[in-house]
Amino acid sequence: MRLVSITDVAGIWANLQRICSRLDESLLTLLSPANRAKYRAQVQASFGFYLDAYVNPPGSSYYFDREGEPRIQRLGSNLEAAVGAADEYVWIYGEKNRWWPPRDPGTKPSTNWTEALPGIELALLQAKNPIEAARRVILLTSATNLLHNAGFTETAGGQPAHWWVWQDEKQATGTFALDPKLGAARLTKMANGCFGQNIPVKSGERYAFGAKLRQAGQGLVTLRVGWKNARGEWTRGDAARRFVLPSVPADQWQELFGSARVPEGIAELVVTLYANGQTKETDQALFDDVRLVRFGP
Repeated sequence: MRLVSITDVAGIWANLQRICSRLDESLLTLLSPANRAKYRAQVQASFGFYLDAYVNPPGSSYYFDREGEPRIQRLGSNLEAAVGAADEYVWIYGEKNRWWPPRDPGTKPSTNWTEALPGIELALLQAKNPIEAARRVILLTSATNLLHNAGFTETAGGQPAHWWVWQDEKQATGTFALDPKLGAARLTKMANGCFGQNIPVKSGERYAFGAKLRQAGQGLVTLRVGWKNARGEWTRGDAARRFVLPSVPADQWQELFGSARVPEGIAELVVTLYANGQTKETDQALFDDVRLVRFGP
């Protein structure tokens, strides 16, 4: 038996979705019309992951050819694609290792999956709950924050150093400032504008994001992640991410978390602290402790 791997996450997802669709269509043709409604109500497509294939040596009948990609990264990509294509569940199983310590020290197998495949817990969490995975990476690890002046303690001409600013010229009613009392970046009366920072990245890398946001008055406050190619052009708008501040009482700090994988052909990741729809001087958006962390291989 040979396990076939697909490198591109989007390709994995598309293939799994096609499998689910064909399976559904094929089985329906075998059922009488009277049972088809019952089938649709009770049958779901799922995927099983044999974890041993990710740790077995080359030459094994159950060896997953990773084509040079770290095994935990391949497992994570495949899990996410499966979750996206499945109706509800994705299940995992393995024979060589275990999840809980054995009662008897001599019991086989004795190795835990977290030791045999370091990073597996985060890979599973990322597939199941990406926001919680990003929160855990940012708050519970010592990974380096790649953003400069992320706490807005440095100034340049009254503005946060290392952050560029932009607003729609047709609606240039907003102001950019550094709030000295709160130590935060502030957008006021911003019809459509943002602070931004560009970070060099490589395709396939994964990043976790986090920020503290605070809003007063009206408008939409978001943390956005976009992409630029090697020519400095915006691209892959379909893969851009936007993390929206939840509806909360005014003037309370809230935290946002999220993650994204760098698409093919990308040279820069662009973090923007965004506000739009503000019309009054009392409409403000505040940003602090913005974090960008690379995690995974």
